[in-house]
Amino acid sequence: MPIAALLQPIVSAMVAEPAVEAAAVVGSHSTGFARPASDIGVFVYLADAASDEVAIGMRHRLAEELAEPSLVCVVQQTGHPYADVWALRDTSTYLDLMFWTQAWAEEELDWRLIRCSPQVGGASTAFWRSIRDGKPIFDRQGWLAAIQERAQTPYPDELRTTILNRNVDLLGPENPFSFRNQVVKVIAEGDAIAAQHRTAKWLETYFDALFAANRVLHPGEKRLVEFVERECAHRPARLAEDVQTLLADSAAMSASTGQRMDAMVDDLRRVIERSA
Repeated sequence: MPIAALLQPIVSAMVAEPAVEAAAVVGSHSTGFARPASDIGVFVYLADAASDEVAIGMRHRLAEELAEPSLVCVVQQTGHPYADVWALRDTSTYLDLMFWTQAWAEEELDWRLIRCSPQVGGASTAFWRSIRDGKPIFDRQGWLAAIQERAQTPYPDELRTTILNRNVDLLGPENPFSFRNQVVKVIAEGDAIAAQHRTAKWLETYFDALFAANRVLHPGEKRLVEFVERECAHRPARLAEDVQTLLADSAAMSASTGQRMDAMVDDLRRVIERSA
């Protein structure tokens, strides 16, 4: 069933909820990478005037009225109180409903477009991308159309420079506390869990820099290599193989892990030069 038809019941319910200003499909169903088992991500934008109490009441009503009773229904996920997960009645397709205020979306764009500040955590422009590329399913007064138009703003050079300067410092051997040096240290100490954790942070930082170098908005946590191959004009020639080898080296606690990272950073520097 087409997404628009599947989501029609929730759109109809939102019309009757003054707390909801707009909604858009995000994630794999907006990027073209959805698979049969993929859930449907939806950003639900709440009116700034809506109180927390009103918003929570509305979320419970949506779940009570529309969720499939035979499947798990969660309002305010553990660790993610802004998100609800449930399947629409008579379907087995889960919705990942993320509730944001209008002010949050506007502030998110301000942080990237005006303040030119990276996002802590390694996906500096992922929310910007979700706001820009979400497929609208409801827009009460045209606010969503306006903010998506603003989100079409070209990638600021200052933001690109800031991300690259910070991230390259965290990737290479020069900074004693870089993620690269932390990985080498914990491998030498035989701490396999820490090695995996720090390698993941290194990769998060690497891809954040790679997307920034190309002035491509970060797609989030999943299918990063595929996004690079699809959208980045400038990229390392053996990116997929290098990532797989790095992951294998780190898991094996190999002493060559640091050298692998250094080679990937050299490739990244060449990408930065070509894409300047």
